[in-house]
Amino acid sequence: MLYYCRTFMDARPGALTSSLIAPVQRVPRYLMLFKDLQAKTPKDHPDYEDIGLVVEGIARIADEVNAAVRDFVRK
Repeated sequence: MLYYCRTFMDARPGALTSSLIAPVQRVPRYLMLFKDLQAKTPKDHPDYEDIGLVVEGIARIADEVNAAVRDFVRK
């Protein structure tokens, strides 16, 4: 496994950094996806309110992730 990691790192400089940041970048993408879904969902649709709750939840998670990243960068 260590050999694979070293080979991967040698073949793709910066791969570790981009691999570590990928999960952080997914949260805003999901937020945008669900905001778009909410905007395109009729307000009388049975799932409209649930989509709104999902948007609120993902927004809270995004805020927490951003705060954690800011705290990490400050240290």
